[in-house]
Amino acid sequence: MASRTVIFVLIVYLSTLPSAIGSCPNGTYGYQCGYRCNCDQDKCNSTSACSPSACHPGWSGPTCQKHNVAREKASSSSRDGNYPSSRATDGSTASWYRVCIETAPSNPNWWRVDLNDTGHDT
Repeated sequence: MASRTVIFVLIVYLSTLPSAIGSCPNGTYGYQCGYRCNCDQDKCNSTSACSPSACHPGWSGPTCQKHNVAREKASSSSRDGNYPSSRATDGSTASWYRVCIETAPSNPNWWRVDLNDTGHDT
């Protein structure tokens, strides 16, 4: 019985070894290679994923795992003026934007983005 337990433990250990030694298939990383890289494959590290500067458009975060579902979706607001609602969904993270969007000075102000694939407006 003890030899069967040792063999079972060894098989379980060996099955997790590829991700532990950094030999995940291209485009994957992490525990049991269970995460998809959201950057170019040559920039994906099989243990630590992508760096933020290498993220594909619409992806962000320390390992490129945050997805901007509102990127380039249709949007509207109570007033577009000089700062249209589309600026909030254009994907830009430029820090020089003093104002992202502008709504009318009325009550209520509103801004909407159509997330069409989720069935919800936010």
